[in-house]
Amino acid sequence: GESQTYIGNLQWRFTPSTRFSLSQQLYAVTAEYHNRVTDGRSREEGTDRDVTWRGSAEWQPSAAHHVEVGAQAQSLDATRIERGFAATSTTEFINADINTWSTAGWAQYRWTPTARLSIAPGIRAERWDLVDATKASPWLLTEYQLRPGLRARFGAGVQHQVPSAEQTLFVFGGTQLVAERARTIEGGLEQRLGQAWRLAGSIYHRRDSDRLRYVDS
Repeated sequence: GESQTYIGNLQWRFTPSTRFSLSQQLYAVTAEYHNRVTDGRSREEGTDRDVTWRGSAEWQPSAAHHVEVGAQAQSLDATRIERGFAATSTTEFINADINTWSTAGWAQYRWTPTARLSIAPGIRAERWDLVDATKASPWLLTEYQLRPGLRARFGAGVQHQVPSAEQTLFVFGGTQLVAERARTIEGGLEQRLGQAWRLAGSIYHRRDSDRLRYVDS
């Protein structure tokens, strides 16, 4: 097997004041791979090209309030070829071109009314062309200082993840894949031990829905 990967990344950050900043990022990843059998024939080969733009802005009008918003757009092009070899013949199992895109936007607000309490709700909305779906993923993070050095944390959220490009190639005709969903709730404590050490523990409950697996696997 062999592969070649090239990565380019551009970032720009503008901070006109201590209360406001703007970030922009553009990156591209290209990759090509071959898996060959002992006589040199290519059993699996493919290419990937990922071009993504991401931008965000942060604003802190006062010590108690902090706002972050952002957006992202991604274009993905991929090819996949998979073959099987017999003594005198070649069978092509997969020969696919994948061209897809996704867009997303998010916002988070952190409220710190006192040095002991922090509350941060947020939401991310995303659109995937690959599975023709739009989902919203909200979350809530809180932190409270019970006493000097001891803090309690609580979090809850819903996350979504779409199938990979490879997973969409192994679907029966007429089947529409959907995004996987995870719902999580978590709580924990953190105790500071001097200036260099922290002792933390947490418990959580997570429920996954619409998980992907191969039929009869």
